[in-house]
Amino acid sequence: MDNSTKKKSSGVVLKAGIWYTVSNFVFRGMAFITTPVFTRLLTKGEYGDFSNFASWMSILVIITSCDLQTSIIRSKLEFEDDIDSYIFSMLGLTTLITAFFYVVFLVFDDFIFNSILAIDKKIYSHNVFLFVLCTCI
Repeated sequence: MDNSTKKKSSGVVLKAGIWYTVSNFVFRGMAFITTPVFTRLLTKGEYGDFSNFASWMSILVIITSCDLQTSIIRSKLEFEDDIDSYIFSMLGLTTLITAFFYVVFLVFDDFIFNSILAIDKKIYSHNVFLFVLCTCI
C-alpha cells in the first residue's frame, strides 16, 4: 500500500470518526433538550410511566437482542465479501431471541409484570416487545 492510499484511507477514517462523534453528541443532546418539554407537558405520573418504560426498554433491548446490532460495524471489516449473509443471520437470530422472550413473557405475564417489573401489563406488555423488535431490526 503506497502513501497516497494510506493518506486517503486515514482521511476517510478521520472524517467518519468526526461525524460519528458529532452525531453521538446530537443524539445525546436531544434527550437533554427534550426533558424539559416532557416534564412541562406531562403530569408527574405520566412522566414516571414514560421514564419507567424507557428504562425497561434499554434493559430489554440488550437482553433480547444480545446487543448484536453493535457488531455490524466490526463485521463490515471482517466479513466484507459476505456482509449481507452476516446481517441476515444477525437479524434472524435477534428476531428469534426476541420472539422466545415474548413467548416466555406471555406465559408468565402475571408473575413477570406484577412481581418483577412492577409495571401495568395492560399498557406495556405488547408495546414493550413491539418496540424491542423494531429497535433490534
